[in-house]
Amino acid sequence: ITDCQQGTLFDEKLSVCDYEQNVECTTTPVPTPRPSKNPTISPTYRIAPTTLHPTFPPQTRSPSANNAIEDNLHYCKDDIDNKILLYQTAWNDWLPSTQYRYDGFLRGLQAMYLEGINDMTFYLGEDVPGEEGTIIGLVNIAAFLAQSMKETIKYDSCDENNWDINNEG
Repeated sequence: ITDCQQGTLFDEKLSVCDYEQNVECTTTPVPTPRPSKNPTISPTYRIAPTTLHPTFPPQTRSPSANNAIEDNLHYCKDDIDNKILLYQTAWNDWLPSTQYRYDGFLRGLQAMYLEGINDMTFYLGEDVPGEEGTIIGLVNIAAFLAQSMKETIKYDSCDENNWDINNEG
């Protein structure tokens, strides 16, 4: 059970507390039955982690923060998949990436602007009101995608490439 601030609910999809109108409840877990007083099977111990992905402490965001940016991105979803997230083949053709797709990009972006890493988040202009804040956020995303294209997307690679020149021996 996650405790959220008053007036908010826990969004399982994004792992954050958010205003009720932004939370989409799709499933209600069925309660597990109470165990019998005398176990019939010896307990076993798990060695592997119980979750596949790290979980983050719930955070609260403004209900309108970054909605305009996500709306713009969703509107351009097909162009992002088929005109931006492309890799260069050995024959100099450009094809849609098999590693980088819109859905994964959006999930990563949401994780970075909602939770971040070590108190660092992806800046989307959320502190600048109106259309100007949206433009700032979209420009920051464009800069990120341009750098990602140079480093990995154009190679359809998940690894970071090191472009430093080493002139030592």
